[in-house]
Amino acid sequence: MEERVGYWRGEGLKEGESATRTLTHWMTTTTETYFTPVFSTRQILSEFGWEVLMHPPYRPDLTPSDFHLFQSLPNSLGSVRLTSGEDCQNYLSQFFDQKSQNFYSNGIRTKEHTKIEEALLKWFKYQNTNNVAINEPIFLQKAYDLQRFGEDFVCSSSWIQRFQARRGIVDGKVSGENVTGCYN
Repeated sequence: MEERVGYWRGEGLKEGESATRTLTHWMTTTTETYFTPVFSTRQILSEFGWEVLMHPPYRPDLTPSDFHLFQSLPNSLGSVRLTSGEDCQNYLSQFFDQKSQNFYSNGIRTKEHTKIEEALLKWFKYQNTNNVAINEPIFLQKAYDLQRFGEDFVCSSSWIQRFQARRGIVDGKVSGENVTGCYN
């Protein structure tokens, strides 16, 4: 097996060469086969001084709550620029501290953006009764307009599709003046 312990402390890296790429190359070119990849990876990570966290055993009761907990995190990161690990830790601490106790106790039983969903559904029903064709880009624009409710909400195409599926909205095509989109 190649002995490159000092190499992983940055001594052997060429200018512009990434440690990850070099690490991958080194792991794939070692000649010894009796070491498992897990052992090699853990050894290398410990040489970097990184802490290796063990993944907890799978528990189905944790998955929905984890999903709920981190569901709004990507929305809040929309325009945030984190430049260091400390910035990231501070941002995450602030993010979780700002959540109310109800956020944690309610879990996935309640939707996170109920005001926006209710307003969007009310608007859609009104437009539908007036035979106005509503497609996904129009839904997206209206959802952006409804951000004034002050929630940490960033609308995306996938959110609109999930909203339409939850509410039974079929996004149809417009033929002349006829509207094929309907609310079930």
